[in-house]
Amino acid sequence: MLQYFALAASVVSGGMAYGAGKQARESGKLNAARETARTKMEAEFLRLQGQQQAQALMTDFTETQASNIAYLSAKTGRDISDRSIEAALAREESKVATDLGRLDTQVDFNIIQTVAQGQLNADRFRQQGRAAYKQGLAQAIGSLTSGATSYKALKG
Repeated sequence: MLQYFALAASVVSGGMAYGAGKQARESGKLNAARETARTKMEAEFLRLQGQQQAQALMTDFTETQASNIAYLSAKTGRDISDRSIEAALAREESKVATDLGRLDTQVDFNIIQTVAQGQLNADRFRQQGRAAYKQGLAQAIGSLTSGATSYKALKG
């Protein structure tokens, strides 16, 4: 009678170990999916934030340029088509273009970095889930083997 109890206990233990491993694997998949979704949202946020910064820079440039033109026209009485004024305005435009390029590069870098880190995190969650599943499977096999051995020893 004791051998049946030992066998039943090892089957229950093995089933629980397998179930826990399977649950951990599913949890790893779910966490990876959540991480992927979070990463996509964060990358989109960074993209939108970059667009807002570029828009603010362009708005500031446009307002400053208009102010500079008005000031130069009123103060000096010179036409804005004067070559020196055109050159000064072109320099400011060039500076803004450079700043916009730098901003775009930085935003792209931040997005790439965020996506790469998110992928690493998602892969880590999946790997942890697979490892837990394999561990649960090994524990289940160990419990069943132990139970079979105990059953034989108690029976014989």
